[in-house]
Order: sequence, then structure tokens, then C-alpha cells
Amino acid sequence: MVSHYIHMSFIFGQHHGAAAASSLKERFLNCSREMNVRTVGRCFTSSFGWLILTCGALYFVYFAQLMVVSPTTSYQQQQLPASFSNHLLAIGSSTQQVVVNRSRCCVMSGRQQKTADVCGRPNCTRNCPDPVQIPISIDDSRANAFFLETSGSGGLNIRQACAVESLAFHNPNLNVNVLFVGGQINASSSSSSIVDARKLAETYANIHPIGLDLDEYLAGTLMEKWYHCTDWRTGPYHVSHLSDGLRFLTLNKYGGYYFDLDVLMVRSVTQFRNFVAVENSKDMGSGVIHADLGSPLMQLSVQDFAANYSAGLWTHNGPLLLLRVLRRWCNVDDLQSMDYIRCQGFHVLPSSSFCPVHYTQLGRLFDNQQQQRRPDNETSTDETTAMTRPEWLTDQVVGIHTWNKLSYNRPIHKNSTQTYNRLARHHCPLTYSLAPHVF
Repeated sequence: MVSHYIHMSFIFGQHHGAAAASSLKERFLNCSREMNVRTVGRCFTSSFGWLILTCGALYFVYFAQLMVVSPTTSYQQQQLPASFSNHLLAIGSSTQQVVVNRSRCCVMSGRQQKTADVCGRPNCTRNCPDPVQIPISIDDSRANAFFLETSGSGGLNIRQACAVESLAFHNPNLNVNVLFVGGQINASSSSSSIVDARKLAETYANIHPIGLDLDEYLAGTLMEKWYHCTDWRTGPYHVSHLSDGLRFLTLNKYGGYYFDLDVLMVRSVTQFRNFVAVENSKDMGSGVIHADLGSPLMQLSVQDFAANYSAGLWTHNGPLLLLRVLRRWCNVDDLQSMDYIRCQGFHVLPSSSFCPVHYTQLGRLFDNQQQQRRPDNETSTDETTAMTRPEWLTDQVVGIHTWNKLSYNRPIHKNSTQTYNRLARHHCPLTYSLAPHVF
């Protein structure tokens, strides 16, 4: 009905504009024949009024043309990018957000429309729109690094914030993306043990907190069916397993570094590329990974995750998955034989690089240590104080896995001689200044 009135107004405007222009032309011709100055002045004054009327009519025609749209398409929709228009529904003159249930919308198979949802169920509700892209900054001059916060809390505890800051602190040319699953960043909390990631971003320009809508992030990927159509949420390790799958998917999408939120960095990492790090001589790790964009290993990892997921085994979808993939890729069975040549340019770094403290020796990080001062005639190069550094903290150590799942209940005291306390004070100074006396 609205478009009908606009169309009628458009026709009227065209007719009125043409008539006004013809009348104006005739008046100017008549004025040119006038010889009396006063008469000519009145004539041209009257003609000027007709000129204004003509311009108004022509402007009305132009505006009416902009407003003529199909009865099923709104003006607001035409102005939006295509990736967003599928998520909006115009009602009258207002635009409202429509929530798309991706578990029930109709999926596409190539160019062919299906009448089933991602789980294969018939009678799907509507066509699935294109996924909304998350704002990852792709910069050829900067590598990307990723952390994943999958608990849905929207915030970082002190030790998680320290891990993020230490990476940004030692790698200023690295884009440090902190992905918060659930889309909410830093939910309001009065706890002094929760750090606002945006406060870190105010100090470090290379830290980017990003909310992650999993429905959109997984749309069109091999993990989408697993996410919507299996009972993975009922498993005892479902949060850890979600993190396992997302790290492989993220590196497959964007390439770059992935770090667990309990890895404290002590130096730059950018000289290492295309690697994983073992936890010890027998166990593969998955808490630190780098893969170039398009890496076949990350593609294989995502495929293995979706095809061989197991809810009841903690390491099956993370470290053991990488071990399965690397055994096939390197064509060897044991970790010791996985070298750069056999693994076709992919490195398996020793435990000294990121796991210098085994989980059975957590006291090295969290117990008070007896410290011995260096001799006065010896120059100190220690990271924190003039105290001697632990024997395990060698020049081969790039980062320290602090085993949060096993160490979260071991408090850190700021006035202690705990090694973690000394490391945090030096490698994440902002977070340390925000931390309470005990964290």
C-alpha cells in the first residue's frame, strides 16, 4: 500500500514538473519582449517564483524514485551489507533483529538448496544466512595469536590475564586476539580477582578482546554438525573439549599461534613457526601451537575432531588427536622420531621450550623457594631480581605451562619467594599491579 502511494506521487511529480518547466519557459520568453523596465521587473519576479516551484517538483521526483522499492523489500535493507540483510526483518518503518536458529535453518549443499537442517532433519524453518564474520584483524605485517576463554564467564582471572599480557609484552608485533565464547566480554564483577581485558587493551595496542558467537563462528564448518547434533555438552570434559576443537578450527581459519590461558611467556616466540610442543618425552601437548594459514595439519585436525570425537576421554580430542594426526603426517609412530624432515617442515619442540616444569613438580612454581644471592662481583641478568634463577629456567624456555587445572587452588602471595610470583611481577607488570595481595 505504501509503495502504491509513492508510485502515484511519483507520476504526479513527473507530470507537475514537466508542466511547470513548460510554463516557466513561456514566461521568460514573454518577459524578453517587455520594453518597460518596471513591467520587466515584475515579470521576472513572478518567473523566479515559478523557478522555485519547478525545482521543488523535480526534487520530489528524485526522492520518490529513491523510495520506490519492491513491496517485500525495505529501504533499510537495501542500504545494509548483504551479510547482514539476511538477519534483519523490516516491519513498517522499523528494523528489528531476527535471531536465526542455525540448528533448524535449511543448509545449502554447494549451489543446491536442501530441505533439511544441519542435522539432517526435514521441515527446516528458513534458509540459513551467510555467517557473520568476527572482527579478526588480518595484517600481513603482523602474525596473529589466539587465546580462547570458553567458560562463558566473560572475564579473565589474574593468572589468565598474566598469560595474555606476557605474550603481548614480549611480542609487540603480534596481534593478540582473546576470543570470549558466548559473545560477552568482562561481565560486571566486583571481584578483584577478575581483570577487565579491555583494561589490558588500553595499555597494549596489540591486545584485542573479541566476543565469539559460536553459532556464527562454526556455521559452514566441519564442526557445525558436531556442535548442533551431538550430545557433547553432557560429557564430563565438555568445556575443555570445546576449547580443543576451537583451537584447531581457529588456526585453520586464520593461521597463527594458539596458547592456553595458563602459559606464561618469558621471551619472544615469533622466531618459531609451524610447531607443537611436547609435555614430556612420552606425551604430546596441544596448549601451544603455530600453523601457517592453509596448513594441512590443521585441516586434518578439524576433520579428526569432527569424525572421531569422544566425550569420555580428557586428552582424546586434544593432545592425542595431534599425536594421531602427526603419526600419519610424519609417517612415524613415536614422538622421538618426529623431526623437521619426517614431518615435512613441521616442528615438534622439546618440553624445555614450553613445559619446563612437569605437572608432578608444581612446587617449583608455587612453593616458597630458598634463594641465594649472586656474588656481588657478578652481574645479574635474572628476569626479576638479583636472586639466582631456578636451574630449570634455561635459555631454551620460551613460555611456562603452569598447569592451571592442577594448580588453581595454590594461592600466590605477593610478599612470597614463590617462583610464579617473581615471574608475574616481571612478565605481566600491569596485571601484577592490579592483583590483590593473594591471587
